[in-house]
Amino acid sequence: MSAHDLPRLLEDRTPQVTQYERVARRLTAIGNSTFETLYNKYYSARVELWNIDGWEVSDAQLTIDALGDQAILSFALNTKLGNLLNELRPGTIPVEDLATPVTYDVKTGSIVLDVNGVYPGPVVS
Repeated sequence: MSAHDLPRLLEDRTPQVTQYERVARRLTAIGNSTFETLYNKYYSARVELWNIDGWEVSDAQLTIDALGDQAILSFALNTKLGNLLNELRPGTIPVEDLATPVTYDVKTGSIVLDVNGVYPGPVVS
């Protein structure tokens, strides 16, 4: 006897749904999954640069310098991503997390951090 031949222990009382409802549920799941992925990527980028124990502003600047001409694009992308997430679901990203923790200027095609800024380091919870 196979598992297929066994009598059901529980009766499936899930209401039947139409193909349209099934597709709608999948679209909803895809949308939610996409939103969650973008949210996680937004915070991954922040943590990668701003949450390293023992670092100072100068370490973050050296990392930004290593990005070269990609630094401006990287900062712009993360800024736009945070704004998009808040546009889609207001309040998702707190205002203090939308801004970089150290002010900066764009000079000679790159990001230059304020040398008097304070590197935030790991968040202690």
